Amino acid sequence: MDVYERLQQHLDRLPIGFPPTESGVQLEILKKLFTPEEAEIACALDVRPETPEKIAARLNMDPNTAKEKLTEMSHKGLVFRRTKDGETVFSGAAFVVGIYEYQVRRMDRRFAEQKARYLKEGFYDELAGGEGKSPFLRVIPVSKSITPELGVFQYEEVRSLIGQQDLIAVTDCICRVKAGLLDHPCDRPKETCFSFGAGAEFYIENGWGRRITHEEAFRLLDVCDQEALVLSPSNAQRPVAICACCSCCCDYLHGLKRFEQPALVAQATFLAEVDPDRCVGCETCVERCQMEAVTMVESVAYVDGDRCIGCGLCVSTCPEEALSLHRRETAVTPPEGMGQLFKKIAAERGKR
Repeated sequence: MDVYERLQQHLDRLPIGFPPTESGVQLEILKKLFTPEEAEIACALDVRPETPEKIAARLNMDPNTAKEKLTEMSHKGLVFRRTKDGETVFSGAAFVVGIYEYQVRRMDRRFAEQKARYLKEGFYDELAGGEGKSPFLRVIPVSKSITPELGVFQYEEVRSLIGQQDLIAVTDCICRVKAGLLDHPCDRPKETCFSFGAGAEFYIENGWGRRITHEEAFRLLDVCDQEALVLSPSNAQRPVAICACCSCCCDYLHGLKRFEQPALVAQATFLAEVDPDRCVGCETCVERCQMEAVTMVESVAYVDGDRCIGCGLCVSTCPEEALSLHRRETAVTPPEGMGQLFKKIAAERGKR
């Protein structure tokens, strides 16, 4: 077994895996991103941060050489780097969310084509999770769709989530970058993906994103609402990132849209409902829905509960205020932190 096959298996053992395909496109991706030496190093990495000295011992490598190689790999987005207690530490990264997103400044057409093939051949189901599986991302409503009566928790309100953060970075949406390289450019703005804490620091230090204030983040949220972008934070009460997604480009939403019941797969928390006496049939909600959950029935909007993921985009711009969000009885409380989320996903998928 060559080093790229071993790396594929290594990545596939993570909670969000990297499954093989019949065509072998997953190996083409790894060969595109990693040199053989880098692949060998990546196979030796844990998802927990470690010092270069500890990693070097496992690789029988000089510690200074190991640190140099790991630093270079982190600048290429192949491993994660952070400073902990004044010391630089490194950890392995999943393909998604991780290595793929870190290619936001390095992606070219060839890699975009490979990723598109991989999605169709083996990765859509891995990304979406499927019925009964915990998704890596969740959906929260845009702020203008929330009323006091809805009684949202702090982790369900995007401005509260962002207001808690000490460090915020924004970067281009990797999915819209990919779409543009494949001659399907999206009219929506690219710079809409938020990251926080150590992840934000990683993006900023590598020059892939820029630091923004809370005020600028709030202005970007308004843009996301105007552009009908679904807010998708990592599926924990303390998320590390928030994506702003469109179903024409976003791998996660595009994957969800293929299901007959996207709400079930996404474990949707909220549901949009229509007051037929207020609806004037303007179809603004139909145009903004990313899941094709809203249709017109006798000139009145109708929401398919199996398809509605509770993003609130139809509510925030309804001129007659005919739409409102309601909490589903099946709403699931997300894990408290990312560690708990990873353990839950790994257990559901039978991975260590």
